[in-house]
Amino acid sequence: MPGPKMLMLMLLPGFVIAAFILAAPRRFEYEGIRVRAWWLIPVAAVTMLVYSESWYPPVVGDQWALRLAVTITVVIAIAFCVLNWKLNGRVARVGLGLIVVGALCNALPQWTYGAMPFSVSAARAAGFGDAELARMARRSVRNLPITDEPWWVVALSDVIPLPPLLKVLSVGDLLLIVGGVVAVLGMFVIRPDRSRLSTRARAVEP
Repeated sequence: MPGPKMLMLMLLPGFVIAAFILAAPRRFEYEGIRVRAWWLIPVAAVTMLVYSESWYPPVVGDQWALRLAVTITVVIAIAFCVLNWKLNGRVARVGLGLIVVGALCNALPQWTYGAMPFSVSAARAAGFGDAELARMARRSVRNLPITDEPWWVVALSDVIPLPPLLKVLSVGDLLLIVGGVVAVLGMFVIRPDRSRLSTRARAVEP
């Protein structure tokens, strides 16, 4: 469900990078670190921001705007993973894989319904009141309360309350956050043997 801290969640891996740099600037190693197509990350964030703020022509409609935004995000996640797979060690690969799986987990119900299903009870636990839930349901088809959807839709829906952020997360959201943090650690902090990385980098050079 859209919440006031959505951008914070999307930028969490960036915050982790900044924290490590500030905590140990001399130990943070820049040499040998390679990240291909890093600009795909802000493109994905901007894509979801455009959708969340409705910065698109009304004729498109919320459902197709979400499907388009989700498709772009999934393609970006897969492309970023493929481009950086051979340049990093196992830790980073685990993170990249989790990002792709998380993006697909969120995309499946969104592609199916053109909205992200959510649990009303989880939304109340996160801090949403009855009036707010009713207002969201009338305002837009973006919010789809879970009723009799299939089990796999329920499993992938927003069902995990996060009261401090007034947010209800899905399994896909958790995988994206954990995957982003693990990928950052693997790329920038937990560095494998550099000679092996150099061999991989040369192998993927055009």
